[in-house]
Amino acid sequence: MASIEERRWSMKEFGKVVALKRGQLKMSQEHLAKLVGVTRVTVANVEAGTYEISLLNAAKFAVVLDFSLDRVAKNSLTMKTSWESP
Repeated sequence: MASIEERRWSMKEFGKVVALKRGQLKMSQEHLAKLVGVTRVTVANVEAGTYEISLLNAAKFAVVLDFSLDRVAKNSLTMKTSWESP
């Protein structure tokens, strides 16, 4: 089972990817929230790394923003600190 520190790191890494991909698409938090089916506050909290996201919602973000959820998880498991686009 992941420690609290590992979960926080994973949430922060996921949030960084969401913010990066949203910025690349020039999409507002509000628009992303509508596409994913969450509130704008949830998007802000995800990007800040303070929201413990469900697997279902993480998958929705990945589909909408077109990134690999398994790649983010792999980066989290290996504790990489940067996200590189393919």
